[in-house]
Amino acid sequence: VSAEFVPVNGAIELTENGFGHYKRDDNDEEFFYYEMPLRIGDKLILTDAEGAKTTITVVSDPDHGIGFEDDQGNRISNDLFWMDSDQWDNHWTVGNSYNYVLSYKGVKANIPVTVVNDPVDHVEYAPIRDYRLIVEEFDEWRTNDQGEEYRYYDLPHIYFGDVLTIYYKNGDVKELTFNSYNGTVAFSDGTLFIEPGELRWTDDQDQGEWQLGETHVFDVELWGHHFDLEVTMIDTPLTKFEFHLQKDIVLRENVDGGWIGNEAQGNKFFFYGLNGEFKFSEGDCIEIAFEDGVSEYYYYNPETEAFESEDNYEITLDDFVIHLWEQGDNPWKADQENSVRVRFYGAYTTIPVTIAHVWSDWTVTTPATCEAAGVETRTCSSCGKVETRNIPSLGGHKWGEWAVTTPAGCETTGVETRVCENDPTHIETRNIPSLGGHKWSEWITDKEAGPGVAGHKYRECSVCHAKEEETIPAIVIENPFYDVPNGKWFTDGVLYCNARGYMSGVAPGKFDPNATLTRAMFVQILAKIDGADLESYTGTHFKDVPEGKWFSKAVEWAFQMGYAGGTGNGNFSPNAPVTRETLAQFFFTYSKAKGYDVSARADLSKFTDQSTIAGWAREAVSWAVANSLISGTSDTTISPKLSASRAQVALIVMNYVENIAKKN
Repeated sequence: VSAEFVPVNGAIELTENGFGHYKRDDNDEEFFYYEMPLRIGDKLILTDAEGAKTTITVVSDPDHGIGFEDDQGNRISNDLFWMDSDQWDNHWTVGNSYNYVLSYKGVKANIPVTVVNDPVDHVEYAPIRDYRLIVEEFDEWRTNDQGEEYRYYDLPHIYFGDVLTIYYKNGDVKELTFNSYNGTVAFSDGTLFIEPGELRWTDDQDQGEWQLGETHVFDVELWGHHFDLEVTMIDTPLTKFEFHLQKDIVLRENVDGGWIGNEAQGNKFFFYGLNGEFKFSEGDCIEIAFEDGVSEYYYYNPETEAFESEDNYEITLDDFVIHLWEQGDNPWKADQENSVRVRFYGAYTTIPVTIAHVWSDWTVTTPATCEAAGVETRTCSSCGKVETRNIPSLGGHKWGEWAVTTPAGCETTGVETRVCENDPTHIETRNIPSLGGHKWSEWITDKEAGPGVAGHKYRECSVCHAKEEETIPAIVIENPFYDVPNGKWFTDGVLYCNARGYMSGVAPGKFDPNATLTRAMFVQILAKIDGADLESYTGTHFKDVPEGKWFSKAVEWAFQMGYAGGTGNGNFSPNAPVTRETLAQFFFTYSKAKGYDVSARADLSKFTDQSTIAGWAREAVSWAVANSLISGTSDTTISPKLSASRAQVALIVMNYVENIAKKN
């Protein structure tokens, strides 16, 4: 019902423009959004309604950075936690205190934080080597405010070994080296980690296209502090860039790609490789030669989808540009020479591409016979080209083995056939004699007849497995009750319960079927169904169930076993009538405790009075209706509060014992 957050290192301070990101609010105003830096060892203490406490601790997680554990060391899914704040509506400023709200399963804990002054004086950057951009390796064409197109160069990849130095106002200095730290690429000194995404880059390329030989700068911002990163525009250093392929690049005509353009304007064509179908094969090689005469060879690895050298350097597919779009000027087709230009590091080469006919499967148009040749064809689904070839004759009839198509039965003949393996239209058929009659087993009883309950037996033919079934008549029970006429809807239930000792008459010869059954009477019946030994159940847990009454032991047994509870204020209400919903609850609780299958549920929405079912009984009533223990008192009512009569209970008890208890 309550939660308290306990930080591992005391009060939490957020550095001005430190851990977080610049964002724009609903009014398009830029502000710095502070992320809450949960730390290893932070604790969330939960208190329940009874005052019991559970502690959840922030721990290290290799997949998500941090995770959560309870007192027993069990991991708790990060998805169950939610961090929120009011920063969108109330931008946080230096010198003020605010609150994060950490939510877990609907319980919330405040986390006080204070925004403090930026401790950084300035930032410097030292690249391990000069940054260069190749003139031909631009990222995309863009248009400036004057409507002029220019080549736009994206930020080059940061070099491992570059150093980012942070000078603090208190004189401290941190040198952070760019490298991979346990799988995370970042600037770090082992204690502070800054990922590349925290740096913001801007440039002036829209003021004039960067030209060969020029030096320009990217303006880089970290936490509000700026530094320049110089880049020099150079020509390609490559004198050779060539592919050596193990096999031709083959694309299926009008399959490996997609249609683009406008058919009405006459510029619609099939664009090959549109969806990534242009692929290399294992062993394909790239040969590269440099101005200084050095040559390098890179071989394609399908697992990494990169070309790799013997020195473990690699060229990924993102490192070069395949000019597939040039197909628009000269669409690729089958039966012609096609090629694609590839650019890498400012150098170009071409790769031949074969567009293959997309043949259908061979289709027999004239089947071969035992003595005559047949014909089959296939068609290219793209251009409609058709190829035809002959099928050799089958060389005369060749009979296969006889095969049973209709097995012989005990009293019926069967059929078997054989087919010419060369000409399946030639078939011979012959009869199989019958098996000479059934061979029956002895009768097997799978359900014994009982008082008022019919049994069942069967026998099976050992040859054909035909089955004969018979009903074993129910044992006729003498009706001892003058008020239980034969043939009534409740007669079988009353005689069934009386014969098994579950229920008896209220007086000699009288059952009183319309009388109301009390709660005490029902737990007595339940004990008899269970076969419980009540002698050891002494004492009482209820004020209105004194010891020594005929029902005292049964009530105590039902309570101790968890089959029945009280009605409130320490009472059991033994003389209160059993309502239909209470009856359902008794049977549901008992069945669940006994380990029976209680998964069945019925839709109660058809009953207009279903809203009057008590909340504690709703699941039980749904289960009882699904198992036909109780049904509606009409097509549209269930009458949960209606008292159950002795006749109704007797029928329900019979159905419960036969259809639920015995089957479980």
